[in-house]
Amino acid sequence: MLKLLEALPFVAFFGCAIAQIWFGARVRRALASRHPAELEIIRTSYFTDLILPWRWVFSARHRELEDPDLTRKVYELRSLLAAGLVAWLACLLRIGLLKGLTG
Repeated sequence: MLKLLEALPFVAFFGCAIAQIWFGARVRRALASRHPAELEIIRTSYFTDLILPWRWVFSARHRELEDPDLTRKVYELRSLLAAGLVAWLACLLRIGLLKGLTG
């Protein structure tokens, strides 16, 4: 049981990483269906076609589109990123504690 609790931060981080792909796809689909011009700007200015650039996700551009559903999806993606960062820090802390205790 203790080993499972020790692995919990990594499992949470891994889950957030996988979920970010799905949440990013939701935002990308919303952009493609309702704001294709914005999606083209993102593709050309940030040089990516596979993922949403974090720079766009953390900018205010989604609010300028005045699409409450898209804004909600972007905030969900941001929240997931924050949860993933907390889980990653917990993993690093756990590794640091293990190294400190063992050597």
